[in-house]
Amino acid sequence: MKTGTTTFNEIDTYANIILKKQLQKTGVSNAGLYVIINDVKTQLYSIIKNWNDTNFRNTILLIGSEEGIFYEPQASNDVRNMVVVAIRNSKIETINSDNCAKLGLKKSISSSQVKSITSAAIEYFKNINLSKLAPKISTSNNFYYDIAEIYPIAWKALTELSKCTKENLEHDYQKIKIREPLVIDELINGEIDTKRLQEGVIEDGITPTLGKDLLLVLNSIQNGKTKIFYADSFKWLTRNFEKLLRVLEFILTHNAWFVTNNYFISDNYVSRRKALVKSAHSVAEFHEKYPSAIEVSKKHRQSLTKFLELS
Repeated sequence: MKTGTTTFNEIDTYANIILKKQLQKTGVSNAGLYVIINDVKTQLYSIIKNWNDTNFRNTILLIGSEEGIFYEPQASNDVRNMVVVAIRNSKIETINSDNCAKLGLKKSISSSQVKSITSAAIEYFKNINLSKLAPKISTSNNFYYDIAEIYPIAWKALTELSKCTKENLEHDYQKIKIREPLVIDELINGEIDTKRLQEGVIEDGITPTLGKDLLLVLNSIQNGKTKIFYADSFKWLTRNFEKLLRVLEFILTHNAWFVTNNYFISDNYVSRRKALVKSAHSVAEFHEKYPSAIEVSKKHRQSLTKFLELS
């Protein structure tokens, strides 16, 4: 996706020089290199273009908050969260997965290679005045805003959640009713066939399609059998922004709750954990270590207790 830029700026310097050199060392194909770099640029341009819109910035960076505050090196939370959203949650996810062959790799890159990429990005952007850079960005592409407009209920909920702080963990907000509840057929938009549901496919965290297990849970919500959708963190649902909002919109239009170890989201109430806990890195870690239900709201605690069997 083209950025529509007319001048070479700090974003291009990062993507076309720093990131490109790192990706070339992984052995990714030239076609894969092009896909990843353009994906990262598209997301960086959209975020930084709107950097001085406080509500937008806080909402989009919230998605990276469960990881960003634990990233190195030290920098502002905004910068580290931006690196999660625009860089870690990009096609880099594909080459860090079993789906790596799609972008020309025989073997997925390691966690240490991913860390080198995110650390270099933080080191670079922490020295850039993003508030001053924002007005200079010239692009017709507004990736995140365009998607947010399609899923207004999900975006509204995330915006309200971004207003929660360590001092004010929860608040109610006025419910918006724009549409009838989404249905499964509308959610998948014809993208999944019977064979896919029966056999499954190799996916990565950026895959836009909905897998069998996810569809089973969403179907349970649609049928009124399940009230709570639980995920360890945002990334455990997906690193794909459009997919995250699409699923969240579905959940909220069915008056169900989306719950992670750090956040609680409903269509009229949101809350956060006082001190965010690090998301699980692997399935084994997910099963071995559950966070305490302390420092969350009563409603959040009850949902975690139900699904994680906490006392």
